[in-house]
Amino acid sequence: MHGANRLGCNSTAECLVWGGITGGGIAKYLQSNPSLSEVPQEKFGDEEHRIFGGLLKQSGTENPAVIRRELRALMDEHAGVYRTGESMKKGLKEIAQLKERFKSIAIQDKSRVYNTNLVQALETENMLDLAEVLLFSGLAREESRGGHARTDFGERDDEKFLAHSMVYHTAGTPRLAYKPVTISSWKPVERKY
Repeated sequence: MHGANRLGCNSTAECLVWGGITGGGIAKYLQSNPSLSEVPQEKFGDEEHRIFGGLLKQSGTENPAVIRRELRALMDEHAGVYRTGESMKKGLKEIAQLKERFKSIAIQDKSRVYNTNLVQALETENMLDLAEVLLFSGLAREESRGGHARTDFGERDDEKFLAHSMVYHTAGTPRLAYKPVTISSWKPVERKY
Protein backbone atom coordinates (compact mmCIF):
# COMPACT_ATOMS: atom_id res chain seq x y z
CA MET A 1 0.00 0.00 0.00
CA HIS A 2 2.80 2.44 0.80
CA GLY A 3 5.51 1.02 -1.47
CA ALA A 4 9.03 1.80 -0.32
CA ASN A 5 7.72 4.82 1.61
CA ARG A 6 5.64 2.97 4.20
CA LEU A 7 5.48 4.34 7.68
CA GLY A 8 7.44 2.44 10.29
CA CYS A 9 5.64 -0.53 11.88
CA ASN A 10 2.66 -0.41 9.50
CA SER A 11 3.65 -3.20 7.15
CA THR A 12 2.97 -6.17 9.45
CA ALA A 13 -0.40 -4.83 10.54
CA GLU A 14 -1.33 -4.07 6.94
CA CYS A 15 -0.43 -7.59 5.85
CA LEU A 16 -2.57 -9.10 8.58
CA VAL A 17 -5.56 -6.79 8.12
CA TRP A 18 -5.65 -6.65 4.33
CA GLY A 19 -4.71 -10.32 4.01
CA GLY A 20 -7.66 -11.26 6.19
CA ILE A 21 -10.03 -8.91 4.37
CA THR A 22 -8.85 -10.08 0.95
CA GLY A 23 -9.01 -13.77 1.85
CA GLY A 24 -12.51 -13.37 3.26
CA GLY A 25 -13.62 -11.44 0.19
CA ILE A 26 -12.23 -14.07 -2.17
CA ALA A 27 -13.90 -16.90 -0.24
CA LYS A 28 -17.25 -15.07 -0.27
CA TYR A 29 -16.97 -14.30 -3.98
CA LEU A 30 -16.11 -17.92 -4.84
CA GLN A 31 -19.05 -19.19 -2.79
CA SER A 32 -21.41 -17.12 -4.92
CA ASN A 33 -19.53 -18.02 -8.14
CA PRO A 34 -18.59 -21.71 -7.68
CA SER A 35 -17.57 -22.19 -11.32
CA LEU A 36 -14.64 -19.82 -10.76
CA SER A 37 -13.12 -22.03 -8.07
CA GLU A 38 -12.93 -25.00 -10.42
CA VAL A 39 -9.45 -25.29 -11.92
CA PRO A 40 -9.63 -26.63 -15.47
CA GLN A 41 -7.71 -29.91 -15.48
CA GLU A 42 -5.73 -28.92 -18.59
CA LYS A 43 -4.45 -25.78 -16.79
CA PHE A 44 -3.48 -27.85 -13.76
CA GLY A 45 -1.70 -30.32 -16.05
CA ASP A 46 0.08 -27.51 -17.91
CA GLU A 47 1.39 -26.03 -14.67
CA GLU A 48 2.39 -29.43 -13.30
CA HIS A 49 4.34 -30.10 -16.50
CA ARG A 50 5.94 -26.62 -16.42
CA ILE A 51 7.19 -27.17 -12.88
CA PHE A 52 7.94 -30.90 -12.63
CA GLY A 53 8.62 -31.64 -16.28
CA GLY A 54 10.52 -28.45 -16.99
CA LEU A 55 11.77 -26.33 -14.11
CA LEU A 56 12.91 -29.21 -11.89
CA LYS A 57 14.61 -31.02 -14.76
CA GLN A 58 16.59 -28.01 -15.99
CA SER A 59 20.33 -28.26 -15.63
CA GLY A 60 21.23 -24.63 -16.25
CA THR A 61 24.06 -22.63 -14.77
CA GLU A 62 22.10 -19.88 -13.00
CA ASN A 63 21.37 -19.99 -9.28
CA PRO A 64 17.88 -18.68 -8.37
CA ALA A 65 19.19 -17.43 -5.00
CA VAL A 66 21.76 -15.24 -6.76
CA ILE A 67 19.09 -13.84 -9.09
CA ARG A 68 16.87 -13.13 -6.08
CA ARG A 69 19.71 -11.32 -4.27
CA GLU A 70 20.47 -9.24 -7.38
CA LEU A 71 16.77 -8.41 -7.77
CA ARG A 72 16.65 -7.19 -4.18
CA ALA A 73 19.63 -4.88 -4.76
CA LEU A 74 18.19 -3.71 -8.08
CA MET A 75 14.86 -2.77 -6.47
CA ASP A 76 16.63 -0.98 -3.61
CA GLU A 77 18.45 1.12 -6.20
CA HIS A 78 15.67 1.73 -8.75
CA ALA A 79 12.40 1.53 -6.78
CA GLY A 80 13.32 3.12 -3.47
CA VAL A 81 11.58 5.94 -1.67
CA TYR A 82 12.60 8.48 -4.33
CA ARG A 83 12.65 7.45 -7.98
CA THR A 84 13.35 8.94 -11.38
CA GLY A 85 12.21 7.89 -14.82
CA GLU A 86 15.79 7.34 -15.90
CA SER A 87 16.50 5.05 -12.96
CA MET A 88 13.25 3.08 -13.45
CA LYS A 89 14.09 2.57 -17.14
CA LYS A 90 17.49 1.24 -16.17
CA GLY A 91 15.86 -1.03 -13.57
CA LEU A 92 13.44 -2.41 -16.18
CA LYS A 93 16.34 -3.30 -18.47
CA GLU A 94 18.11 -5.04 -15.61
CA ILE A 95 14.94 -6.96 -14.71
CA ALA A 96 14.65 -8.12 -18.33
CA GLN A 97 18.21 -9.45 -18.07
CA LEU A 98 17.42 -11.25 -14.81
CA LYS A 99 14.29 -12.77 -16.35
CA GLU A 100 16.36 -14.02 -19.26
CA ARG A 101 18.93 -15.50 -16.87
CA PHE A 102 16.14 -17.12 -14.87
CA LYS A 103 15.35 -19.26 -17.91
CA SER A 104 18.71 -20.99 -17.30
CA ILE A 105 18.36 -21.78 -13.61
CA ALA A 106 19.15 -25.09 -11.99
CA ILE A 107 17.32 -26.28 -8.90
CA GLN A 108 19.62 -28.49 -6.88
CA ASP A 109 16.93 -30.39 -4.96
CA LYS A 110 14.96 -32.47 -7.48
CA SER A 111 12.50 -33.80 -4.89
CA ARG A 112 8.76 -33.36 -5.33
CA VAL A 113 8.17 -33.33 -1.56
CA TYR A 114 9.01 -30.44 0.79
CA ASN A 115 11.32 -28.87 -1.75
CA THR A 116 12.25 -25.43 -0.39
CA ASN A 117 14.63 -24.86 -3.32
CA LEU A 118 11.70 -25.20 -5.72
CA VAL A 119 9.47 -22.96 -3.59
CA GLN A 120 12.16 -20.26 -3.50
CA ALA A 121 12.69 -20.51 -7.26
CA LEU A 122 8.95 -20.10 -7.89
CA GLU A 123 8.85 -17.15 -5.48
CA THR A 124 11.79 -15.57 -7.31
CA GLU A 125 10.00 -16.03 -10.63
CA ASN A 126 6.94 -14.26 -9.22
CA MET A 127 9.08 -11.49 -7.70
CA LEU A 128 10.66 -10.83 -11.09
CA ASP A 129 7.18 -10.35 -12.59
CA LEU A 130 6.05 -8.10 -9.72
CA ALA A 131 9.22 -6.00 -9.85
CA GLU A 132 8.68 -5.51 -13.58
CA VAL A 133 5.06 -4.44 -13.01
CA LEU A 134 6.04 -2.03 -10.25
CA LEU A 135 8.68 -0.25 -12.33
CA PHE A 136 6.62 -0.42 -15.54
CA SER A 137 3.58 1.24 -13.97
CA GLY A 138 5.71 3.65 -11.90
CA LEU A 139 7.53 4.80 -15.02
CA ALA A 140 4.22 5.58 -16.74
CA ARG A 141 2.90 7.48 -13.71
CA GLU A 142 4.65 10.81 -14.24
CA GLU A 143 3.74 12.32 -10.90
CA SER A 144 4.32 11.88 -7.17
CA ARG A 145 1.42 10.44 -5.18
CA GLY A 146 1.46 8.81 -1.77
CA GLY A 147 4.45 6.50 -1.50
CA HIS A 148 5.29 6.94 -5.21
CA ALA A 149 7.73 9.85 -5.07
CA ARG A 150 9.47 10.85 -8.30
CA THR A 151 12.10 13.54 -8.13
CA ASP A 152 11.59 14.26 -11.85
CA PHE A 153 7.81 14.74 -11.36
CA GLY A 154 7.45 16.12 -7.84
CA GLU A 155 3.80 17.20 -8.01
CA ARG A 156 0.62 15.17 -8.01
CA ASP A 157 -1.34 15.28 -11.27
CA ASP A 158 -5.01 14.48 -10.63
CA GLU A 159 -5.99 15.44 -14.16
CA LYS A 160 -3.96 12.60 -15.69
CA PHE A 161 -3.45 10.15 -12.84
CA LEU A 162 -6.38 10.16 -10.43
CA ALA A 163 -6.85 6.55 -11.46
CA HIS A 164 -6.00 3.00 -10.46
CA SER A 165 -3.14 1.52 -12.49
CA MET A 166 -4.16 -1.85 -13.98
CA VAL A 167 -1.32 -3.98 -15.35
CA TYR A 168 -2.08 -7.06 -17.43
CA HIS A 169 0.17 -10.02 -18.08
CA THR A 170 1.04 -10.59 -21.72
CA ALA A 171 3.52 -12.81 -23.54
CA GLY A 172 5.85 -9.78 -23.85
CA THR A 173 5.77 -6.33 -22.27
CA PRO A 174 3.00 -5.88 -19.69
CA ARG A 175 -0.08 -3.95 -20.79
CA LEU A 176 -1.05 -0.90 -18.73
CA ALA A 177 -4.52 0.56 -18.40
CA TYR A 178 -6.25 2.79 -15.90
CA LYS A 179 -9.49 2.45 -13.97
CA PRO A 180 -11.26 5.57 -12.66
CA VAL A 181 -11.23 6.25 -8.94
CA THR A 182 -14.66 6.50 -7.35
CA ILE A 183 -14.59 9.19 -4.70
CA SER A 184 -17.44 8.57 -2.28
CA SER A 185 -16.48 10.38 0.91
CA TRP A 186 -13.19 12.23 1.00
CA LYS A 187 -11.51 14.03 -1.85
CA PRO A 188 -7.82 13.05 -1.99
CA VAL A 189 -5.43 15.67 -0.66
CA GLU A 190 -1.73 16.17 -1.11
CA ARG A 191 0.47 14.24 1.29
CA LYS A 192 2.56 16.64 3.36
CA TYR A 193 4.86 16.25 6.34
